[in-house]
Amino acid sequence: MYNINIIMVKGTLKKHFFHRYLIALLSLFIFQNSFGQDSYRFKCKDNPKCNGVEFSINIPKKFNPLEGDRPHIIKKFVFQENNFSTTIILYLRKLPMKPSNEEINKILSLENIYKMNNVIELIEYDDNANIDNQKCLTATIYNEAKVYTNKIYNVINQNLLIWEDNLIQVNFFVTTNQDNYEKILNYYDSNKHTFNSIMSSFVLTSKWKNK
Repeated sequence: MYNINIIMVKGTLKKHFFHRYLIALLSLFIFQNSFGQDSYRFKCKDNPKCNGVEFSINIPKKFNPLEGDRPHIIKKFVFQENNFSTTIILYLRKLPMKPSNEEINKILSLENIYKMNNVIELIEYDDNANIDNQKCLTATIYNEAKVYTNKIYNVINQNLLIWEDNLIQVNFFVTTNQDNYEKILNYYDSNKHTFNSIMSSFVLTSKWKNK
């Protein structure tokens, strides 16, 4: 189960928080009943990139599956709409050894989010979330990047957890080439219920195999 216990709202977001809340609430109401019918179960199993870890997660059927184009990316799922591209990335990396509790806290930290990303604005953050009874870090950021000669604008929701000696990430990217912060944020909010439903469906099969 995926829970967010605390939301940090910074900078310009304070002005738009109530508006964003209403968008998310309405979207959730409309979406809730149809998600199960419009998705399928993706299983990470018998794939060399899974490193022997098994998990499963619901993926909306409208997302086009693509093979991971980096060593630690298991699978990508992409959906294009108007000027926005939404990508789900399943990522797994084997760590040098099983981390201690102290090391887990360092990996699942805000400091690590800033190390991994060019953060322009932190939108939401919770280092005490929960996925399938496993501690999780979830953070949503805004950043900008250049792909060859093209500038792109992103809202990224990252979800990190540790299982044994593996770092698992489920990341959601909303990307556009339009320089309009409020527009991309509103688009992200209108799809936030989808991301929450996907994370709520996550099952770490390896954890329950010998129970």
